[in-house]
Amino acid sequence: MNFKEEYRMSKNFSLKEYDSYMKKKPLEQLMILKMLYESFKNQNNVRLVEFGAGTGRFTKLLIKRFPNFRITVVEPDKNCCLKLQKLADKYKNMKVVQLTAENFPKNKKFDIVAMTTAFHHISFDKKLKFIRIVKSILNKKGIFVLADNFIAEYKSMKERNDVLKKSMNKWIRDAIVEKDTEELKMAKKMKSLVFGKDFGGEYFICNSKFEKLIKESGLKIKEKINTTNTDPLDMEIYLYLIRP
Repeated sequence: MNFKEEYRMSKNFSLKEYDSYMKKKPLEQLMILKMLYESFKNQNNVRLVEFGAGTGRFTKLLIKRFPNFRITVVEPDKNCCLKLQKLADKYKNMKVVQLTAENFPKNKKFDIVAMTTAFHHISFDKKLKFIRIVKSILNKKGIFVLADNFIAEYKSMKERNDVLKKSMNKWIRDAIVEKDTEELKMAKKMKSLVFGKDFGGEYFICNSKFEKLIKESGLKIKEKINTTNTDPLDMEIYLYLIRP
């Protein structure tokens, strides 16, 4: 399959280094697998779409746990799509679609919509559009599972930048104290991105802003889990279970 020349994540990160770093942080993905098993363990022909699939870290877990699911993965980055296609070549029930999440067609239906630590890559002005797409493509008894990094609460963009700066600085300090060179490298890289042009493609928001978008879309939050439970200054990963 030919993919168009579009680079997002791989423009800012070495995919090999990114995968190595993210492998240390699988908790929310394992929790999502458990949620999916509890909801769909006795069902056949389950259709799942994963947005922002990246290099396929979560996709591989899905395939291993649910080999009979029909999986569509959506990813804009060409280099990531090439990796995903190699996986799809081995797994007959998987399809790769090169698109941004907010441009996915509304004329398809899925039992599960999944997104793991990719929502912050959608620009501020496109987040609600994407969530409305989710509402359109989700079956009546389907579920939307989303895990992402959320920053501390803020009211204005100025407050957001202040909150984010404190979080990034703490991340760097903690990595120095813990003498974790890999973590320090990622923290410094992320800080340079989020305060650069177009926020470096990293459009982090706080929980209340996200929950307001969900409410506006007509979807309903059924469960909310803080998977990290760290300092309020830290960027924490929350897992949401959402239904129509």
